[in-house]
Amino acid sequence: MPLALSSTDEPAHLPELDIAWKEFGRADKPVVYIMPSMSHSAHVTRTPEEKHQGVSRGWWEDVVGHGPDFGINLDEFRVICAAALGAPYGSSSPLTLDPRTSQPYRASFPQITPADQARAHAYLMDELGISKVHAIVGASMGGMQVLQFAAHFPARYSRAIGLCCTGKTSPSTVALRSVQRAAVQMDPGYQGGNYERHNGPMLGMGLARQFGTICYRSREEFDMRFDWAPDRSSDFEIERYLHHAAEKFKDLYDANCYLLLSKCMDLMDIGAGCESYKQGVSRIPSHKHVMLLSYKQDSLIPAREMAQLAGCLGAQGTQVHYEELSSLYGHDAFLKEFGSINPRIQAFLHQSGSPDEDGVTRVRRFVASIL
Repeated sequence: MPLALSSTDEPAHLPELDIAWKEFGRADKPVVYIMPSMSHSAHVTRTPEEKHQGVSRGWWEDVVGHGPDFGINLDEFRVICAAALGAPYGSSSPLTLDPRTSQPYRASFPQITPADQARAHAYLMDELGISKVHAIVGASMGGMQVLQFAAHFPARYSRAIGLCCTGKTSPSTVALRSVQRAAVQMDPGYQGGNYERHNGPMLGMGLARQFGTICYRSREEFDMRFDWAPDRSSDFEIERYLHHAAEKFKDLYDANCYLLLSKCMDLMDIGAGCESYKQGVSRIPSHKHVMLLSYKQDSLIPAREMAQLAGCLGAQGTQVHYEELSSLYGHDAFLKEFGSINPRIQAFLHQSGSPDEDGVTRVRRFVASIL
């Protein structure tokens, strides 16, 4: 099926849309739909069969699983996760074939936004015969998709959970990502995007990943975790760590996909097409339940951006639960601090809480009642 895109002034579309997805749990349970971040596929956890076969762990296996200790209990919910549009994990992306040329799109793949990604998720729900889900959940780029889905498809969910995300990307975040993109594009191996798979701008991708890792974590973690003392060759421990992160990433991720999604996140704006940011937020109805979690140490997406979004939602009467958490892991905390997010997600999926006078429920109070 074709997909209309919203990223350009001129009408644009993908002539065909492919979506890779997985599901977990029982088909007769309420659906929790997970929208993944930039680095993650639909492999959010493992089925019992996959565990028996020795398949590698899913990226959110400590959040999604069977039993009351998990944030999303597969005994109570059916979980669906689809690979994001543009990512190198099976959905339509620069790696897929353009049906008009029978060649990979590569750099010709049209620029997309989180709103386009949200629209792709709606298409998958249509294909699966799902008119409405119990909750939509996502972190980082996944959280941006959640917010756009919440605004564009208000009849198709009851609750929305966004972690470490934003309603509109700030210029300071664009600055950080623009340097990463430049590192890739300046690598001679990029060749304008026309490189062969697994033989592209490896040095640029490695450098981009190193810089990204610095943004994803906190100064406090680095200073606590790594020893300052250089070794005999004058290398620092933190340099070896960043080099290792780069080596892993550049062999796993496609450069054209990376550039596409990096710009996609920079184009995040829930107010796009509206007269103002607040008007864009107002498309999320007041009878919906929204939970937003940010982290004080997140240097990539500052907590104040989530607080602003929560304030806008609360002011219009939407039932929003917001909390600024603390973690040395910074932006990556949603992949590390399961002890803090699991009880919050679990409680939110089962209860709604009561808004304060400003329309914002502080999750700290909400969660305390069930711990």
